[in-house]
Amino acid sequence: MYSKRFDWNAAPHPLGTALAERMSRGEAILDLTDANPTRGRVGDILLDYWY
Repeated sequence: MYSKRFDWNAAPHPLGTALAERMSRGEAILDLTDANPTRGRVGDILLDYWY
């Protein structure tokens, strides 16, 4: 339970909303926060860029 003295803003963050919209459309998302570059398909994207 949170304090009632604090005015919590429960509105979704614009970046989270944009990410959810892209994911729902099935668009490719490059997640640079993932510690495993192979899971984020960084190699595939770099190969497409270089070749």
